[in-house]
Amino acid sequence: MTSVEIFVWTSECYSGSDRTSIKRAPGRSSTRGSTRFTDLGYSFCGKVVMVQLSVTRTTTTTAVILHLRGEIDLATADETCLALFCATEGVPPQSLMVLDLRSVTFVAVAGARALQQFASVAELLEIDCRLVVSPDSVIHRIFDILGMSDDLIIYPTIDEAIAVGR
Repeated sequence: MTSVEIFVWTSECYSGSDRTSIKRAPGRSSTRGSTRFTDLGYSFCGKVVMVQLSVTRTTTTTAVILHLRGEIDLATADETCLALFCATEGVPPQSLMVLDLRSVTFVAVAGARALQQFASVAELLEIDCRLVVSPDSVIHRIFDILGMSDDLIIYPTIDEAIAVGR
């Protein structure tokens, strides 16, 4: 089993003199191996906020497992989708890909749609995409409210996601 962090996105909000608008501070981006780092600074009403999303790919003999950690919202939805699509590179048809969302703390509508879009495209690529979400989590509740629980293949554990139908 091998693991590699394929994506990290961070955004820091700094207090500033302009307390009525959001301003983008200079960002920096670098690539180190297969990991992409991006830092952006924002000033908004003097508040300090840290948002982070990371995707780590683990390959086993039976599945490719993508561990997502952080928040998937409007600010990270596109980057999340891009990271997930990049993770499918080299994955042959008929493979199993498991998205472990148990460490995701928040999913906005944009994030849920990005996950749904990825699952749909994975199906077109003949990749069996399964999500792991704790049944009592806020994330599962969001999928229920948005009516996505029936469209997405959701399991409570990685072991169950891999074992079912294999």
